[in-house]
Amino acid sequence: MTKIEFYVWAVFLSVIFRIANKSELFDAFLRVFLALNTLILLVFLEGFLSVGALA
Repeated sequence: MTKIEFYVWAVFLSVIFRIANKSELFDAFLRVFLALNTLILLVFLEGFLSVGALA
């Protein structure tokens, strides 16, 4: 599974969880989860751009 597929799957799951459970504790967990997803995406994009620059 590629990093893009993992990211899309993680976002999909987080949206389902948000719809399924509206509790404040879960919302706080979800914010941390989405922040981690953003960091993963930024690291992936940075790596992708550096590879593109070398090519």
